[in-house]
Amino acid sequence: MESNWPSQMKAEWVLLKFEGSEHYKGPTGEVEPIDLYYAGGLLHPWVVANIIKCAYRNRNKRPNLTDIRKIRHYCNMLEFIEKWGPTPIATPATPP
Repeated sequence: MESNWPSQMKAEWVLLKFEGSEHYKGPTGEVEPIDLYYAGGLLHPWVVANIIKCAYRNRNKRPNLTDIRKIRHYCNMLEFIEKWGPTPIATPATPP
């Protein structure tokens, strides 16, 4: 998926995925769920839902530092989407 991306976009995506939770990462070489969300145009709603989830579970208690870090990470994903678009750059079609 990332092979046709500009180098800066690819570097930012790799960094975002590196910072994410381990339980979302597949074994090396396998497609990761976050790649599917982005390829399918579902990353934005997934990110927003996770921000709401982390904020909501801290509504009646002292904020959990882990959840604050997760919210910050998800906000970084929103910035990535704003900068690069809601779906990956498609490989240009070759003329017949």
